[in-house]
Amino acid sequence: MRITHISDTHGNKINPGKACDLLIHSGDICRTRVHNLIPCVKSRTTGKIEPCGWQDPWNFRKIDKEAEALAQTKDLLEQRDYLLNTKGLAVEDIVAVCGNHDFLTLEPIFPNSLTTGSRIIVVKGKKIGLLAGVLPIMGEWNDEIEEYDILQRILALDRDIDILVSHVAPYGILDSAYGGMHTGSQELYQAIFGKSVFDEQKPYFENLTLHCFGHSHEGKGKKKYEIDGRTIIFSNAACGRMNIEI
Repeated sequence: MRITHISDTHGNKINPGKACDLLIHSGDICRTRVHNLIPCVKSRTTGKIEPCGWQDPWNFRKIDKEAEALAQTKDLLEQRDYLLNTKGLAVEDIVAVCGNHDFLTLEPIFPNSLTTGSRIIVVKGKKIGLLAGVLPIMGEWNDEIEEYDILQRILALDRDIDILVSHVAPYGILDSAYGGMHTGSQELYQAIFGKSVFDEQKPYFENLTLHCFGHSHEGKGKKKYEIDGRTIIFSNAACGRMNIEI
């Protein structure tokens, strides 16, 4: 199967390049409009948020999520028409998850997609697990959740998936951002590798061969690991595109 993996396009045109059997977008599909952002000062002691001007020393942004959702939906419908009419893809061959910059509902646009939570789909005979959510950044973006919540979403997926699509990376695997800081999930790492700091255990995902993600812009790349007798491809396509054969 020829897979094109794209991530973190942030409103730019989704271009799969050469022909593929499956297009995977692992989040931050849409851009955030400045006019839907309000700069604020958030007290580090009380948590109280007060609006301010862009010229002031702001440290927080309020986002008009409803306005963003409407604008992003319009943009993505145009993107879908381009992919279907110009690139010859069927809508069922496009798999996507929301990222932290995406405030719209994906499923009415791409049926094989996920807005929040986790979900199993089957496309071209491959069982695919979709996992939404990122670890907290500033509390202002979409679907920022703690490790416990990521674990609950993982446990809601079947163990025998072939492909995993998430926005967040597994901890330490192509997850560099913000000058080298790790932004990946330790629970996701343990579910794939079956290891933790405290003990050794079998991986939760027993048949996984490909994990597609993004979010960590500086970590873009592709790696292979031997895990429990299987070769697993890890693909971070942040702000770019990866071509994968499985």
